[in-house]
Amino acid sequence: MMMDMKKQRKGGDGRRKTKIEKIMDKSRLQGTFSKIQKCLFKKATELSVLTGAQVALIAFSPAGKPYVCGYPDRFVNKKATDIVL
Repeated sequence: MMMDMKKQRKGGDGRRKTKIEKIMDKSRLQGTFSKIQKCLFKKATELSVLTGAQVALIAFSPAGKPYVCGYPDRFVNKKATDIVL
């Protein structure tokens, strides 16, 4: 009886490995960039909050526009010459 229950259980295939390849469609490329950029910046903020690390990210869109995330904000508000790495 217990064996029958295990066989009947249906589920997903789990995580699938996705093939990484360059996106050629410009509208799809911009949409994918926007989604990934939001997630990346959120993870950077989480990293800073949870560990106290100082995080600064610069991501350039496919159109060349820079997007900046700094936590704490002092990174974003400083001049490039004021930041010591």
